[in-house]
Amino acid sequence: EAVVLDAGASDRAQLLRDLEETRPKYIIDELGFFNADLSLKSYPELQAFMTAYRPLGTTGRFFVYRRREFSKKYRERHGRAD
Repeated sequence: EAVVLDAGASDRAQLLRDLEETRPKYIIDELGFFNADLSLKSYPELQAFMTAYRPLGTTGRFFVYRRREFSKKYRERHGRAD
């Protein structure tokens, strides 16, 4: 029986720790643009974290996500309901 090791699992675990620690305002995903299977939202260990981010769209070959709490604060400050 073959055992397949996910070499990227430890890297994704480190990425998740870094993201949870820094909670960046924006997250940029380049790989997902070229291959949906490699997008940040495609990995189960990152999916829960990424629910705190709203997709803004693409710019060039990058998917851009913004932390939802910033979106909410902006709308509240500027009287927008969207």
